[in-house]
Amino acid sequence: MSHSIKISALTAFCTATAVFALDEYNPVPARVMQINMGIERTSVSGYYNDGWESDGNANKNNPVTIPMQGKFGLLDKLEGSMEVDYLIVDQVGHTGLDRPKLALKYGDPLTGIGGYLAIALPIGFEDIMNAGNFATMSFGGMYNRNFPRVNLMSNASYSFNTEDNHNDKIDNIRLFVKPEMPIPAKAMTAKGQYLGVNLGMTYEFFFNQLKDGDPTDKNGHLLMVAPGAYYTFNKIISAEMQFPLSLAGQNQAETQSFRLELFFTLDEGLYNSL
Repeated sequence: MSHSIKISALTAFCTATAVFALDEYNPVPARVMQINMGIERTSVSGYYNDGWESDGNANKNNPVTIPMQGKFGLLDKLEGSMEVDYLIVDQVGHTGLDRPKLALKYGDPLTGIGGYLAIALPIGFEDIMNAGNFATMSFGGMYNRNFPRVNLMSNASYSFNTEDNHNDKIDNIRLFVKPEMPIPAKAMTAKGQYLGVNLGMTYEFFFNQLKDGDPTDKNGHLLMVAPGAYYTFNKIISAEMQFPLSLAGQNQAETQSFRLELFFTLDEGLYNSL
């Protein structure tokens, strides 16, 4: 596998995992804590070239991430969070903790309008992907509304990277929308449970690239979908399963993934009693 293919594959994977810190959900209520844990297995099946065609060359070094995130409702409509990911690259043998991500998110459930700010700190294990000596700053807006038959989650963000220890960097703009259709089942509703099927759709534009400190005109595009389902067991435990899949791209990896996330929500009275 060439160096450019490896970098693009890891970029696509790390971009996907970074979204966990800037997820599509509204902030948790004030003085409520939420702990999220998950696993994502990514299969890199090819590389999209300048002509938007995949070369079909599968990559045996398929990455795995185990994200762990804590959220806390700082104020009404304002949430603070911290995430750290444990990363694994098959066969290469690189494992370790990625850069910690800190985020603030504001969201108004009445209007559906909100925004967020996040930074990935330039610390981490040097021998794993996405853990060089560089920082990522992300700024975004969101719009989430519940309509009679569908719940809509959407956001747009810009991520700026500082140069790593090889004087390389690339920035990106991300557009995301996820409609979710609740499944009306009286048996679940009576037990306080919820089931929704959803389809996440993402477009990313990669630009402002530097190689060895020199600017290049090689931009990237990536279009992905992620069918999935969200299930609430009770007021404490929820889970979401998704299958992210790339549909088209330019100068980016072609990937398919399996993602499972668990959400543990603790109100003030519950976690004070633990």
